[in-house]
Amino acid sequence: ALPSIIVCNLNRFRFDFESGERVKINKKFSFPKTLDLAMFVEHAYTSRDAADVTQYDLIAVVVHRGKGAKAGHYHAYIRDMNNEVVWKPIKRARSSASGGGNKNRRRGGQRNTDKEERIRESKAKVMAILVSILSENQPMKANQLHARFQQLNNFAPWNYTYKSDLGKFSDFLRNNHRFTVLDADKRTFSVCLANEYDQLHNSDH
Repeated sequence: ALPSIIVCNLNRFRFDFESGERVKINKKFSFPKTLDLAMFVEHAYTSRDAADVTQYDLIAVVVHRGKGAKAGHYHAYIRDMNNEVVWKPIKRARSSASGGGNKNRRRGGQRNTDKEERIRESKAKVMAILVSILSENQPMKANQLHARFQQLNNFAPWNYTYKSDLGKFSDFLRNNHRFTVLDADKRTFSVCLANEYDQLHNSDH
């Protein structure tokens, strides 16, 4: 038997192996206002019952608004089946003198918000990969850690995917409290997880 409500999730993102990031799919996708699932039901219904059981009316759609897959907002469009909502949009007066400036400020604020969200997601992804590597192999030379990171990052170089948002790979390791840098005065230094270093250091004493 079919449920009374069906929620369909559409994958509108794909993974770009060259950049190592998710990319939003912006191609048009059409869907009907009525969906009939009779062809997927094995049980035999009468013609009257089949319409009641297998046909669904479109009630709501949730869409993503944003240029990319890393940031944006979700909007819900819901049918008012019983005419229960009275919508009275607010009319805002817009002056030609101040309208342009406010619009530019809103656009600038949105760009800053999108960038901050992108940086947070990038940092979270990077930390997950680095911590997983160092949890199994530590300490590691920075160049070895970079090579292993690139393998798990779909062979996408750090400078190509994360340098613009997170800086140099070596600086990211040095400035992150989750890591302890060994032989910091040397050009090729080693890295381990900070908590593991503390446990090892305390056991020596």
